[in-house]
Amino acid sequence: KMEGENQALAKQLSSNSEKARGIIEDTFRRADKNDDGSLSLEEFRTYFADGILSKEQLEEMFHQIDTHRTNNLDVGELCEYFSKFWGPFEEIFATLDDLSSSVTEAIHQTADHYDKKTFIEQFATRFLLKETLNHMTALEKPLEHVIDKLEEEAAENRTNEHGSIPARPPVTDSDNKTAKPRWQQRLDRSLSGQSDNAYIGPLVSEVSRLSQLIDKLESKVTMEIVEEEEVPEGKQDTVLLVSYNIECIKDGNSKFQDPLKSYVEGVRKQPGCYHVNVRRFSGTNRFMIYEVWLNEDSLQSHYASIINKTFRESCSELLEKPLEVKRFEIPESWWPSV
Repeated sequence: KMEGENQALAKQLSSNSEKARGIIEDTFRRADKNDDGSLSLEEFRTYFADGILSKEQLEEMFHQIDTHRTNNLDVGELCEYFSKFWGPFEEIFATLDDLSSSVTEAIHQTADHYDKKTFIEQFATRFLLKETLNHMTALEKPLEHVIDKLEEEAAENRTNEHGSIPARPPVTDSDNKTAKPRWQQRLDRSLSGQSDNAYIGPLVSEVSRLSQLIDKLESKVTMEIVEEEEVPEGKQDTVLLVSYNIECIKDGNSKFQDPLKSYVEGVRKQPGCYHVNVRRFSGTNRFMIYEVWLNEDSLQSHYASIINKTFRESCSELLEKPLEVKRFEIPESWWPSV
């Protein structure tokens, strides 16, 4: 039994080491700006400069890592160097690798199934994503505090030794020209491949991805649905939602764009049209047009209009198959602009 436990432990340690190595491999890819599979001294300086180490110190470290004496670093040399300092970070990096995979899977599943869920199920999805984000952010803050403290101490020590240190150019916002907070500077550098600390980059990247996904999902909620509404029998308080499924022939997308643009611009100006929207499905020749009309009379007037007839004639030879049209009534109270 003891032998089996030892083998399991050895297997786990080996797995952790491989996953931790994967984080450094990812760091290497971000630092390798010209994608030639090696880091030059200039690439190494650019990525690992922290505003505290001098160019000479960075060059000295570069040559320490360059055990092959090629004046370039390969990924194996970089992994071998940092593995000497793993300590507790090996398990952290292994966990980050698993976390990144889990977040990616959650994002993919959300993208695939979110639109098919009920409003309550969509709320639950957003809630779980927010809780994930909150817990990841909670992990980020103490790391930022420790890093800031260590950098301040390092800067102070170097100032005492050398009188001054080369200051890193401040990151400014292009709109208001004000300096961003340190956590935002770190996030910006991490996402652009200029992270000042390889340890925090993967975490803030996942936090950013989750934050962007939550914002995107919440922005999708555009209609205020009334769960139960009592109305008099026979009351006409509905609008018409019409959809067109359009599939172009191969290489027909570019030719289809001009008549589609003219059609949408014309429909928006027609009486009785509340809304028109176009969706294009990436990697395909498929489009969907959605229109909301006041009533049946306004829709029939549209069908008889020169705008509709011109569009049908212009794209008739560009379609793989005839237009697929669907329509149904929805309550006015579901549409906020009505």
